[in-house]
Amino acid sequence: MALSLLTVVPQLPSLAVQAQTTAFVSVNPAFAAGDVGSSFPVEVDLSGVPSMVAYDVSLQYNPASLMATSVDFDTSTVVAGSNHFNVVTLTDNGVGEVRYAVTLLSGSTVDASGTVAALKITFQVVGAVDTPLTIGSSTVAQLISGVVTNVDSVVTTNGLFLVPPNILVVPPNSDVAAGQRVRHLKHGQDHTDLIGYIQLDPNANRPGFGGVIFDITGPGGEVQVMSDVAFMFPGNSSTVTGTFFFPLDSSSIGTYTYSVIAMRCVTTTFCVPGSTSFLSLNGPFFKVKA
Repeated sequence: MALSLLTVVPQLPSLAVQAQTTAFVSVNPAFAAGDVGSSFPVEVDLSGVPSMVAYDVSLQYNPASLMATSVDFDTSTVVAGSNHFNVVTLTDNGVGEVRYAVTLLSGSTVDASGTVAALKITFQVVGAVDTPLTIGSSTVAQLISGVVTNVDSVVTTNGLFLVPPNILVVPPNSDVAAGQRVRHLKHGQDHTDLIGYIQLDPNANRPGFGGVIFDITGPGGEVQVMSDVAFMFPGNSSTVTGTFFFPLDSSSIGTYTYSVIAMRCVTTTFCVPGSTSFLSLNGPFFKVKA
């Protein structure tokens, strides 16, 4: 896309000078996941451009998977509060594209040398379909020595929306590590190790990651502990573990009960919790004694 948007500011100099910087346009977060009906935010971020005067960016997606329900073009993006003109504010859920073209006015600039938001979108998941989140052709301009200059190198980093895997919690669901059903403060035992038992749905169409959330209720109230994350092929089972730490004082004394909730992960760090809590079949409790 040519930066024709700058023609709305006739007093600006021509775009003859080539920029000596590289602009980076990226999807943030790089990975997203969710079930049908859920929503999540996505940003298109810009960086590497001091004294930026204009940009034209778009994000493309599969409308069978996602619908843009709200778009923030300028109220909390990098141009918020500046003297600017919105040239294009497009949301098209028919083809799956959001586009924002904007130019600053009267010689104004904004600093995009660090990472800034160019566009913010809230998506709703409308179909259990994976989709890339693709940066379209992007154009960025900056002011160099008083001349509006096209950035000659724009590096884009796309994102990906993935349907989270179906992680099954399987018997005995969870357990306390051997020998840790009872802990003694006088022995300096300040933690309990818990085990979760999971399986990737045998009908899954690809490998996936999974874990559990241990939902623990004890003398100090309720706390959740995340396990590690395991990689599995369809139909494979795995055990995952988490460690619950408690203070070495009288506030920890008592009985703790717990259940587990499946974690459905598209990467080792990006997970969606399941909706069902499972009690341990081996007795969902452990004790802390003085």
